[in-house]
Amino acid sequence: YSAQYTNFWANLSTAPIMWIGLLFRIMGISIFLQQQDIRASGLSASESQDTLETYRTLTIHCLIAGDYLRSSRYTIETLTLHFALDQNVSVDTHVGTWVLMGVVIRVAMRMGLHRDPAHWPTIRPLQAELRRRIWMTLYDMDFFTSTQVGLPRIIKDSQCDTHPPAHLLDGDISLENSETPAERPLTEPSSLLYIIQRHRIITLAAEIYDATEGGPPLAAMISAPSTKLEETVESIPAWLKHKTLEASIADNPVTILYRMFLDILIHKAVYLLHRRAFVKSSSGEENVKSSKACIDAALAILDHQRK
Repeated sequence: YSAQYTNFWANLSTAPIMWIGLLFRIMGISIFLQQQDIRASGLSASESQDTLETYRTLTIHCLIAGDYLRSSRYTIETLTLHFALDQNVSVDTHVGTWVLMGVVIRVAMRMGLHRDPAHWPTIRPLQAELRRRIWMTLYDMDFFTSTQVGLPRIIKDSQCDTHPPAHLLDGDISLENSETPAERPLTEPSSLLYIIQRHRIITLAAEIYDATEGGPPLAAMISAPSTKLEETVESIPAWLKHKTLEASIADNPVTILYRMFLDILIHKAVYLLHRRAFVKSSSGEENVKSSKACIDAALAILDHQRK
């Protein structure tokens, strides 16, 4: 992207309209981040908000002018950043973000991102990894947006077969690679590995969310996902497994946050699995167990928020 940015200023007329939309959205994200510290931008609060709205409007103009439904290059990146910023700017839960997520995912599906790149041998390894990373991001966004508004997920797992991305850092793979390099080990900490491990838990939580959406599952239906969740948690690399703050005093603060976020997600998955039985409040033994599991998961999440 740095070379494209340089070329943009060298010859403005040759830049694709969708790339310009992507640039406007990146600039909007920059303004949003600066709003967290108003001194960083030198703008007043009203000026900062007006600038953010201007960049948002210009991004939408570029999406429309570029006919985003035709899925040209840079379309999915622009739509994804557009969604991400809109979701973060608005602290209120509203159905608009869920509807927008549906548009983004359907455009991504038209581009074939829901199918693993291995189906097309002409896709180079770097392109394949980038496609997998984009789909993983959209999958996770879909889960969080849907559970937030309490509506069905857009993505149906039975229609998708995209694999998670490999644990490769930016310097490990380039356009010149004709084969995917060997992955880095799970013992080597990285932000990407955290995201991949988070995605594994989200995938399972999404499966639970779909299965329990219609009503309380039977006891037999709870057992299998519960076991699967335990196995997934057990397979998390040691450096990402949850520890108390007292036991993490010498660890990297970012790593501590990663562990906390993963633990919150795990407890959210437990809550989703047992929530219907908890709300039903029946007196059977299994319902009592589900109620306890729900309460324990909620208290664990609250404890993280307290810290």
